[in-house]
Amino acid sequence: MKPLKSLLAVSLSAAMLFSAPVSGITGMEPQTVEAATKSCKLNRSSVTMNAGSSTRLTLSNAVSGKIVWRSSNTKIATVTNGTVKGKKAGSTYIYAVYGGRTYKCRVTIKEAKTPVLNKTSLTLNLDGQYNLVLKNAPGKATWKSSNPSVASVDDGFVYAREKVNTTITARYGGKNYTCLITVLNTKIELNYEAADVRLGHPLQLKLKNASGPITWSSENPKVATVDKNGKVTGIRKGCIYITAKYKGRPYRCEVYVVKNNERYVGMCKVTYYCECDICSEGLVNSQGKPIGSTGEVLKANYSIAVDPSVIPLGSDVLIGDKVYKAVDTGGAIKGKRIDVYLGDSPSAHKLSLRMGLRNYPVRVLN
Repeated sequence: MKPLKSLLAVSLSAAMLFSAPVSGITGMEPQTVEAATKSCKLNRSSVTMNAGSSTRLTLSNAVSGKIVWRSSNTKIATVTNGTVKGKKAGSTYIYAVYGGRTYKCRVTIKEAKTPVLNKTSLTLNLDGQYNLVLKNAPGKATWKSSNPSVASVDDGFVYAREKVNTTITARYGGKNYTCLITVLNTKIELNYEAADVRLGHPLQLKLKNASGPITWSSENPKVATVDKNGKVTGIRKGCIYITAKYKGRPYRCEVYVVKNNERYVGMCKVTYYCECDICSEGLVNSQGKPIGSTGEVLKANYSIAVDPSVIPLGSDVLIGDKVYKAVDTGGAIKGKRIDVYLGDSPSAHKLSLRMGLRNYPVRVLN
């Protein structure tokens, strides 16, 4: 027993020696060191979502691979690596277990609303337009027309082209939602696309085949005004647009306010020709001067040939911004068509080729 007691005494002496405080060394104090830790937190404490939709939960300051996720009711919502998916209406908790602590988020699931078109059948006039909308569809639908030549569709915006029935389909979430389009053989349009309004003589505009309220407006009331019934009154000489708005779509008429001796003919096809065998017959009078079919002497860049039923012979005619004289006719000149005589100089033929056929607004000044 003596050796055992000696060994025990030595062990106790060593323990007392190493556990005694160190003294006599300046600046040495006993210290306790702890590892720094950051708190964790879920990015959401509660969330509301539709059945069938998903959302992502994250736990800050945590190593994602070491987080254990679980749902208190997997019939209402499931969770995989933080991604929560709604199953059916109800409430549940999603838990994240990490570092011995549990973090939770309350999840409320609502029944998802079924997508539905704002119209399942639609009647449009020719050139009619309508904006179809797929409600309860947060994503983007794919739109298609069964007959684009009858009615085209662009992101739900339908434009009627021909009098035939067609179907517009919106595809969303793997399902199709359809609208039957019936196109009538009537067209919504103004009775004038362009018109003269003489000072002191109002013009009545009408939107044909319109069956609902129409909103009328003037581009510049200082030139011409329009009342709620479409009556246009000229105020001073000028050119403006009068607009009729019907079912969200504008219809415009170009209005020229003129003096009583002026008349707007409209857009005309204008051809330029010279005195040569290629451009004309080259008729001359007894003095050798070029003449038209009426016998009138032609003046370069001034004389024009017209259809007398549209523009009376002898009229001063404004083509674009230049004034001409209507002195000639022609067998091929019918309706809103005008021939402008350029003369017989060497450059006239080159100019006629360069000018060719053009469209200009035309007015009769007297």
